[in-house]
Amino acid sequence: MTPPTAASTPPPVLLGDAEVRARLTPATATAAVRHARLEHQAGRLAAPPRVHAGLGGGELVFTVGALAAEGTTHGIPGVHGFRAYGTAGRAGEQLVAVWDSASGRLTALVHGHELGPRRTGAIGAVAGEALARAGGPAGCRLGLIGAGPQAGRSCGHCRRAPPTGRRRSR
Repeated sequence: MTPPTAASTPPPVLLGDAEVRARLTPATATAAVRHARLEHQAGRLAAPPRVHAGLGGGELVFTVGALAAEGTTHGIPGVHGFRAYGTAGRAGEQLVAVWDSASGRLTALVHGHELGPRRTGAIGAVAGEALARAGGPAGCRLGLIGAGPQAGRSCGHCRRAPPTGRRRSR
């Protein structure tokens, strides 16, 4: 007697730092953040505040979210997932997990150091675009405080963002 077999489902996509570097350009990351901002504004993206779980010498931090299925408003999520990272000691790898909401199937896992700075840089670029559109002194200058991967990505994404207003240099 042959045991019953489950329907074959593809394994989740697994991406590490090398794949993130190869696939997630500043333009792609900035476009994704711009899209997420518009989806959130339209009520199709749920992004509640972070959850912090104390672990004694640090925390485990979770950000969660859900994006409504294509063509729906305030409706059934198309995908949902979380990002998790620890704060104990040195900055470690992050983990992102994404599920298809209709089937419950885990569709993707991203792990490593590369996604966080690229995401943060893209958020900064989209914010810079909004300031540039508004005009005024805030839209004319970039003030960057900090150093390291986060600051470098923010500056790089802003430099690569399409021009959206007045430009002035010193």
